Amino acid sequence: MSYCLVMHLNFIFVKMMKNNNQNISEREKKVVIFMYKGLNYNKIAEQMNISPATVRKHTENIYKKLEVHNKVEAIHKCIQKKIIKI
Repeated sequence: MSYCLVMHLNFIFVKMMKNNNQNISEREKKVVIFMYKGLNYNKIAEQMNISPATVRKHTENIYKKLEVHNKVEAIHKCIQKKIIKI
């Protein structure tokens, strides 16, 4: 196989793995579920016994992993990919 073909196949494989396995942690899943229920950062923090800053960090990580830009997109993608069950 040519080098270019190997590199292209590797790129496709990595992208597929990234899309199929979002690596959302259990805590991040809980944050998404609370977002689905309409809780804000402060209420989520109270429920999870963590700081609002930690909730914000989890949210940033969720957005990055799912390649989304807001809560609605994150919730939708998690449900669609069966990362969470509602």
